[in-house]
Order: sequence, then structure tokens, then C-alpha cells
Amino acid sequence: MTKNPDGTIAITGSTAANLDARVPSRYIGLANSRGFFQFQDGSSTYHGLQTTLSHHFTGSLYFQAAYTYSKSIDTGSVSVFGDELNGLTQYGNLLNPSGQRAVSDFDRTHRFVVSYNYDLPVAKLLRGHGPGRFVNGWAVNGVSTFQSGTPITVFDGSTFTLQDLEGINGTNFATLAPGATLASAVPSGGVESRLGSFLNLNAFTPGGNCVDNQNVAVPCQINGAANPAVAGAFQQNWDLSITKNTKVTEATSVDFRAEFFNAFNHPVFSGPQSGGFGSFSGNLGLVNIANGSSAILSTANRPRIIQFALKYNF
Repeated sequence: MTKNPDGTIAITGSTAANLDARVPSRYIGLANSRGFFQFQDGSSTYHGLQTTLSHHFTGSLYFQAAYTYSKSIDTGSVSVFGDELNGLTQYGNLLNPSGQRAVSDFDRTHRFVVSYNYDLPVAKLLRGHGPGRFVNGWAVNGVSTFQSGTPITVFDGSTFTLQDLEGINGTNFATLAPGATLASAVPSGGVESRLGSFLNLNAFTPGGNCVDNQNVAVPCQINGAANPAVAGAFQQNWDLSITKNTKVTEATSVDFRAEFFNAFNHPVFSGPQSGGFGSFSGNLGLVNIANGSSAILSTANRPRIIQFALKYNF
């Protein structure tokens, strides 16, 4: 590093001695070890196909289905609860905002929701037998949701970038191993069989050469969230209820409800290495290959909840 006659500085090589001089211009005066750089800027696009089908069948059955096929792309997503700047922590090269452009953290390619209501023909089945107040007024309701998992960001906390030579932030994207692809990072088998190792970390090289010995960035970084092959677990949920309306008088009635949330007790798994709802990363999958684990540690939903309600209308 030399000082020119006009007072400017010329950098002929990247060394620890000129670390402060190579801080990005927006952070002039701040050495990398003194700040975790975050800023509020970004861009996004969304495209989607939305369809709805509803029908009231003969026999008191109502059915409605909604399907969304979509893709959301951005340079920063609102996904990390502990991030005061709404998920805009940059990964990879801080001088290349376009390098952040990938599928959004909250993107779900497919989402299918079905709602239904069926007035049970108890009186018809009993052929008029039994007290009318007991056999009339029964119904079953429900909402069923099926959706793709959210993307997983794969990064390497052991790899330095030009802007973080001391490894303070450790937010560089992971490097694929020679001959590996993102598809090879996803083992075969169902989610339950991969809970302890959701991704094949052998497809990545810890401490990859994203900065060479002259601290020059080389094109080896990837964004795991940019490829649908590295997506979180498929999710489904069933909420059901049984209701009974009983007429007491012409102007009064009693409603009874039995409600079952997550009726079949299906687990909805969070992304790998996520602490789940309320944690720093929420349900977002953030896999640091330097830790050597891609295990799923939590669920994004609660176990089955059953509740009862009784209401008198007058």
C-alpha cells in the first residue's frame, strides 16, 4: 500500500496491514472486526398463478379449493426474527448485492388449501327415529393445507470473504465439492429418515477457496436457496371441527363445537438447524457446513390441540 502525492492511497496487494483501507466505501472508518454490516436495501419480484374452485353440492355439502403456483425472488427476505433489519443480512460478497438474488426465504412453489362443510344427514339415516333436537343440526367442517417447504440457505462460516478476512461475520456461501451438484446435496428418502442429516454435506467443501492467497474473490460461491432441489420438507395440516346446533325455542338455540387443530398430529418440520418459532432464524433452514450438521431440530407447528365450546344464543 502506497500513498500518492495527492493524498490518495494505492493498494497493490491485499494484506492484513491494509485491512481498514479495503473496507467497502459505505463503511469507511470501520474495520471489519468492529461491525456486523447490515443495511436496508433490496429488490424483489413475484409471479404466481392462483386458481379457486367452489361448489355447493346437493345434500348440504360445500367445497372450496384454492391452488397457488408461484415463485418469489429477492435480494433479502424477512425471515429471521432476531434480525432488526428484517432479514437483510448479506451473505457472500458484500460488494455484489446482485449476488444475493435468489428464491425468497418464504417462497413456496405449491400451496393447495381445501375447505369444506357438510351438514350430516343424521335424521335421514335414522329414518325419523330419535328426538328431533338430537338428530338435527350436526355438521362437520374443516380446512386442509398442503404446501411446499421453504428454501434452505447453505453457508460456510469457515470461509473468508474480501470484506471479512478475520472471519467475524462468517456469512459466505458454501462451495460445492468438485463434481458435486445441488441435487446431489439432497439424499434420497423421506423426511423422517433424514431428520438427523437432511442434506448431504459431503457435497460441499468446508473452507472453500472463495478468497485466494491474495485475497482475490474467485467465483465459487453458491446460494442454496436459489435451487428448488434444496428445499425444506413438504408440509400438510388438517383442522377439523364437529358442530351441533340445537333449537331450544323459536328465538333461542345452543351451539356445541368440538375443534381439532392438527387433527392427525402430523409434524410440520422446520428447516434444518432451525430453532423453530421464536428463535433467531424462525423456521428458516440455515445450514452452516462448518458445523458439520444439517439435522432438523424442531417443528413449525404444535401437537394436536382439542378444544370444546358451548354457546347459548338468545
